[in-house]
Formats: sequence, C-alpha cells, structure tokens
Amino acid sequence: MTRTQGVDYSAVIVAAGKGSRFGGYKQLERINGETIVEISLRKFAECGAKELILVTKKELFPYFSALENRFLIPLKVVEGGEQRSDSVYNGVSVVESPYVLVHDAARPNLDCKLIQRIREALMEHPAVIPVIPESDTVVIVEDNYLKKKLDRSSLRRVQTPQGFKNDLLKKAFTIAREKNIYFTDESTMLLEILGIGSFVVEGSPWNFKITYREDLEMLKTSKAVMGYDIHRLKNGGLLKVGGVVVKEGISPVAHSDGDVVLHALIDAILSMEGVSDIGTLFPDTDERWKDADSTELLKKVKNRIKDFKILKVDILCKLENVKLAPYREKIKENIANLLDIPSSIVSFKAKRGEGVGPVGEGKAIEAFVLLTYI
Repeated sequence: MTRTQGVDYSAVIVAAGKGSRFGGYKQLERINGETIVEISLRKFAECGAKELILVTKKELFPYFSALENRFLIPLKVVEGGEQRSDSVYNGVSVVESPYVLVHDAARPNLDCKLIQRIREALMEHPAVIPVIPESDTVVIVEDNYLKKKLDRSSLRRVQTPQGFKNDLLKKAFTIAREKNIYFTDESTMLLEILGIGSFVVEGSPWNFKITYREDLEMLKTSKAVMGYDIHRLKNGGLLKVGGVVVKEGISPVAHSDGDVVLHALIDAILSMEGVSDIGTLFPDTDERWKDADSTELLKKVKNRIKDFKILKVDILCKLENVKLAPYREKIKENIANLLDIPSSIVSFKAKRGEGVGPVGEGKAIEAFVLLTYI
C-alpha cells in the first residue's frame, strides 16, 4: 500500500449508471483483465483509504460480491438510486470515517498523487475538488447560433474524486432532500445549500471520464516503449540528470553533455515511431553535437510526438555516491516542461548499484525510461 499524507478517509465509488451513452454497463468493461470498477477500487485501496463503499445497481451485485475479500480494507456494496445524487447519498450514509472522497468509477485513470493533494488540502479546508483548465474555446449557443464567447481564463473543468468532511456533506444532503433538490455533483450542492465553496487543487488531464465507447478504447490501446543509456564517469565538469545539474567535479564520458536520463527519454520517443535511435540521429562523429546540451537535443525530437498523447513517463536512474532524491521534483518539473505534460504523470526513482558492476563501483551512471502513450 502506498503511504500518503493527509486526513483519514473513506472512498465512495459511484457505479450505478445505466450507461445509455456508452451503450451498456461500462462498469463491467475490462482493461487489462480488470473491470473499470475494480481498477477504481484498487487505486483507492492502494492510496490510503480506510474503507471502500461501492454504489452500484442491484442487478450488478453478483458481479462484485467476490471483491469483498480482495482488498486489505473493508468493502461495502450499496444499492444505487434513480439519480446520481441518490446514489451518492446512499454511499455516504454508510461512511464511518470523518472524511469522504466521492469518485466516479468511470474515471479509472486516477493516481495516488491526485488523491494525496485532496487529502492534504482537507486538513485545512472542509471541501476540496480537483480541476483542470479549460483549453478549448467556450461559447454560448442559442437556436443553433453562436451568441457569446466566454473568457476561458477563469473557467475550470471539475473532476472527481471530490473530498469533504463527512458530517458537512451529510448535512447538505439532508437539506437538499428535504427540499427535493438534486445536483449533478456534490461541490455545487455544498455551494448552493450551505454557501460553502470548495477549495480547488490541480487535477489531471488523464483522469478523464469514460462516457462513450471510444473513451474506453483510448485506454485499452495504450502502448509502452523503453529507452536506455549508460555513460562512464570521469573527474571534472558537470553531471546533469534530466537537465538538472546534480554534481560538480564529475561528468560523463560523452560526445554531448552525456545526460543519461534525457538520452534514454529521447530513445523512448524515437521508439514510438519505431525509427532510429539517439546515436543514429545525433552521431558522435558529427562535430555539430560536440558538447551539445541534451535539453536542446530533446527539443529537436519533441515534434515527433505531436501525433501521440503521453500517459506516463517512468524514469529509473542508477548512480553511486551522489544522492539524487533532493533533485527529484526539479527533474520531474523540468522534464514535464520540456514535453508540455503535467508533472503528475512523470515519476523519477533513484537507485544505487550496491557495489555491483560499473555503476555500483562508482564508474558509471545508467538510466531506464518507460514511456506509456496512446
């Protein structure tokens, strides 16, 4: 289980829809052998939830009854209602933790970092929601004619999970149900019923909702490629990792600046097209690349990914005698900026060689990059 910081919470996963736009029960659709409901439940089980509450249709109970013993935390299966608000209310009613995160099962591509941002914000705010900027032009249409363009700089798209103090959410539900008012999401209910605005945290563009069958296919058809690089080390110069200087007085033996992480990343990007590698594209026999900044080399191959969408960049760097952990976030941010992707989908792990091989003997630096894309 991944240890994350923040409040203790229960997770309510809502999977009680009819799937009319999808064309059937998307709750039962599988991605890599798991239903989208199982994936969402597993993510919360791995990300610090104290209990799981699955809200689904009564006729689907047999499909999920076997999951009750799968996780190391309690799982309750609750019947949904006619509307989404009814379903969430049924789930929240059995929550035992002081805080609750409400999530649509149709968003299975969430991660622990998003959940952690919400949990940490709940330590200071009673309600927290993840949002992402609106990148498209947004207009008002009347009678099939464009009437007005909206300023998208202040517009945000709201995602789930949404986090709340449990007693506060239950109070809002009680009042809303007494007035027979229904809402499509809980943050707007809190705002209109109790006058409480939710604090916003950064969401994730990859935490999209599966609404149509094409959305599911986008997740099913994701691919992965790997890049690798290794360089011997010498005295003098600068050691760069992911475009960040991490040590003075040592440097790679290389024609360029020898940044193994960026070189491995370049190889992975080139593998997306199944062509070339960094040595073919930037050969060490060409004086143009003598002492070249690997950041500039990466920029030259960046256009090759314009027809792809990167889902995840997973980096492992092996180095002895230099601690890379203090530079982790800076390296992640730098790579995210270079690729124009969220830093939340970039992971960086640093390992030692433990005395084994040239890396373990302090004679080399090595990097592996696994890139997932659609």
